Amino acid sequence: MVTIPSNSYLAEWNPLTTDGYASGEIVDFDGEAWVRLDLIAGVPYYLYAVSQGSFDTNQTKFEVYSASGTLLKSSSGGFLSGGSANIAALPADQTVFVRITNTAGAPTAFDLYIESSEGWSPSFYTADPTVHEITATGRFGFGPASNAVTVAAGVTGTQIWGGFGDDKITGNDSVDQLFGGQGHDILNGQGGTDELWGGAGNDTISGGWGNDRIWGGDGADRISGGGDSDTIRGGAGNDYISGDDGIDYLYGDTGDDRILGGAGNDILDGAAGKDTLIGGLGDDIYVVSSAGDTIVEAAGEGADTVRSYITWTLGENIERLELLGTGNINGIGNSLANTLTGNARSNTLNGGLGNDTMSGGLGNDIYIVSSTGDRAIEGANQGTDTVRSYIDWTLGANLERLELMGTGNLTGNGNTLNNTLVGNSGNNALRGGAGNDTLNGGTGNDKLFGGVGTDMLTGGVGSDTFVFDTPLGSTNIDKITDYNVAQDTIQLENSVFTGLANGWLSAGAFHTGSAAHDSTDRIIYNKTTGDLYFDKDGLGGAAATKFATLSPGLAMTAGEFLIV
Repeated sequence: MVTIPSNSYLAEWNPLTTDGYASGEIVDFDGEAWVRLDLIAGVPYYLYAVSQGSFDTNQTKFEVYSASGTLLKSSSGGFLSGGSANIAALPADQTVFVRITNTAGAPTAFDLYIESSEGWSPSFYTADPTVHEITATGRFGFGPASNAVTVAAGVTGTQIWGGFGDDKITGNDSVDQLFGGQGHDILNGQGGTDELWGGAGNDTISGGWGNDRIWGGDGADRISGGGDSDTIRGGAGNDYISGDDGIDYLYGDTGDDRILGGAGNDILDGAAGKDTLIGGLGDDIYVVSSAGDTIVEAAGEGADTVRSYITWTLGENIERLELLGTGNINGIGNSLANTLTGNARSNTLNGGLGNDTMSGGLGNDIYIVSSTGDRAIEGANQGTDTVRSYIDWTLGANLERLELMGTGNLTGNGNTLNNTLVGNSGNNALRGGAGNDTLNGGTGNDKLFGGVGTDMLTGGVGSDTFVFDTPLGSTNIDKITDYNVAQDTIQLENSVFTGLANGWLSAGAFHTGSAAHDSTDRIIYNKTTGDLYFDKDGLGGAAATKFATLSPGLAMTAGEFLIV
């Protein structure tokens, strides 16, 4: 006696179409497989299995049992001397159970034959007999025909291979492994943590409840993750992928895919092709790598992020952009308060409208700002970085260059680094601060404050003012590159240049030469070298202090200097 499996068997198998494959149905399994057959009275049957491709029956063993577990027949020495069983005509209809044991020692594909006296045609799909249920240890598969299989309740560790036909395979609430194979298959994992492979063909796959892993394979597949957190990969072809509920990872692969996240904090990655990504509710992450990708996000559906391998502009209702890869690519925000993050190369980050936070990271990055609430954040030693500003702006830490944009009268301030500040066409005020700075006013009537350090000051076109308002010393000597006596002015702070009355410098306080020539000389211009000095006591004992260098040979007068 043997105990017949009582768990409703592995599957309930209802044929969809007649099998026209001459060699029968391919079954791929290791261990053993159970087949339940409803036999018709008066008809003899012949069962055998052929190792696919070799026509060798010696790799299987057949045993036929009654419903009570009594052995009715075992493999005979008949057809090709093994792996077959004859069942004589029965006096009444009877259900028998056939145990097929794989003796090959490894998972093997077999052609199963069940023949009756009515034509002896090899097929599972004639009325003689009808195959209702199959159970197997290890894995079980189908051949070229179209099949429908449902895994019974309570069965665990199921692995079903669909073969070449248009198969319909349905799991249960346990852990299933369903392989569609070739053909346009329908796979349904039901509950449990399942693995589903569509294979070739335009497959329809549903994970059901549980944390499932799904691969569409080749073809235009329609895939639904169901509840819980699923991992779905569409494969080749134009796929439709829906994560449904849960925290899902959805990957389109090649093809023009349409991917829906559903509820939950999902990751949607279209990969190659022109993909449409729709996140839905939750804090979703979109990964884009093609300029043809489209992201759709409705208002109020969470705080969402785009991770892009290409230059990207955030669409509506998306808050965050992260640039990936190794390319010199750019990121542009929208009207929200965005967070933009660069990669390790040279990026241009433009927050657009809203109070944006931008961090370029490594590389020589450019930040474009237009709102007083914008922030440009750089770490130390992360490149030579530039802010292009349409508003008054002060460089933050670790930023080297500021360029004022537009036509407004703007103010630009440096930091403690060696900055470069460039004005626009308006009347700008540029303040270098600490460091050895380079200031260029551009067009317009600009005011340049070198600050502390050895600075390079260029007024550009217009009537410009060069301001000296920091303590004098050997490390605080600025160079004015383009001083024009016809239109420019040098402004001196009276708390630094002590003893000078406010207003235009008196004629007696100015001298052209290498040193003061009387007690009233305070500002001395060396016409040969272009050096400019302050002498607080003229011919007194105190030495003159150099504070600037101009071009030599200028027709300088006291009227170039304004004391404030």
